[in-house]
Amino acid sequence: MFAAVARTVEGFGRIDGVIHGAAAPAGTEKEIRDTAPADCMVQFQAKVHGLPVLEKVLSGRDYKFCLMLSSLSSVLGGMAFAAYAASNIYVDTFVRKHNQVHRQPWVSVNWDAWNRDAIDPQNGGEALERILSIGPVSQIAVSTTDLNARLEQWVSFEDAPAAVTVEKAEGSVLHPR
Repeated sequence: MFAAVARTVEGFGRIDGVIHGAAAPAGTEKEIRDTAPADCMVQFQAKVHGLPVLEKVLSGRDYKFCLMLSSLSSVLGGMAFAAYAASNIYVDTFVRKHNQVHRQPWVSVNWDAWNRDAIDPQNGGEALERILSIGPVSQIAVSTTDLNARLEQWVSFEDAPAAVTVEKAEGSVLHPR
């Protein structure tokens, strides 16, 4: 990574900004009950392990911005996003910690889904320009719909199916929790 940064500076004269956009392969989402440590490592390898390296190679360099691509899943969660959301929460937290001790501020952007129905390249580019013009902040959430309404939907389980009643089996032992 030090060599890559050196080649970049050699070729362009400077680094104006960095966008860290690591991601795990598509289709790696699983419900939490089906998530194994190896599934978490797939997400963490992509999102988590590069941040300390990036911080180290950028240390002492003068740049205008360092933007981390995080996900709205770290705010909203999701039934199949346990490992993915955890890795993005790490990104958000790492950025806040970085900003407490380094003079060059980083920003973590919690993006909504990028596709033609949500964030397309044009409005995503416009959002990116706005984000970079705001100034130093640690975290920004980009939602294509009312974020408070989405949070309320998750908290109130508005879209959840009707509750299922489970009868107590004979001889089962109840625990205090």
